[in-house]
Amino acid sequence: MQSTSHRVFNTVLAGDLLVMLYSKLPVLSSIIACGMVLFSSFPDYVERLGLKHRGMSHSVLIYFGLGAFYFCASMICNPYLDWLSYIGYGFVCGCLGHILADTFSKNGITILGFKVKFKLYSTGRISEQAFLVGFILVNCLLMYWLVLAK
Repeated sequence: MQSTSHRVFNTVLAGDLLVMLYSKLPVLSSIIACGMVLFSSFPDYVERLGLKHRGMSHSVLIYFGLGAFYFCASMICNPYLDWLSYIGYGFVCGCLGHILADTFSKNGITILGFKVKFKLYSTGRISEQAFLVGFILVNCLLMYWLVLAK
């Protein structure tokens, strides 16, 4: 998926997060949502340092490990510095959203030696935009059904 498409995909996921959590946790959900959009293309930008495409930068385990680190850091740190760990959560969620979007491509990603791919689009083709439009429509219907129709 191209970087603009990753931003759109993560923006939709960030909107879902805000709809579901904003009334209970406004600061946390807002910072995480911003981080999701800002860091949505981070795994691809890191590859410019010489890493293999969809290699280590697309490892789910690394981001879960970082999430655990931010969680532990938030427990240890002063409550006034919690927003730093919230930015870390946004970073982790943005990268995981990027990896999730790549699982729907024809190339997919590798998780623990297993290839995960749903073959719904080819990167840079019209099928990528069609996938995004379909994702947005399905997401809007699900949000209406889960949240607004109650």
